[in-house]
Amino acid sequence: VNLFCLVAADFYRHQIEEELDRRAFQSVFEVVAVPGNPYHHLLACLRSVHKATTC
Repeated sequence: VNLFCLVAADFYRHQIEEELDRRAFQSVFEVVAVPGNPYHHLLACLRSVHKATTC
């Protein structure tokens, strides 16, 4: 799961340039995320990346 989050966070930070595209990327995982699955953990990672990049 950690590698999954690292790769997704790197993609989120360095490959997606537009905020709307970042939101769309995140929304894909919101559809399937339930507590305890990797997508739920991924969303937490992406939210922390988003906070760090907007501060």
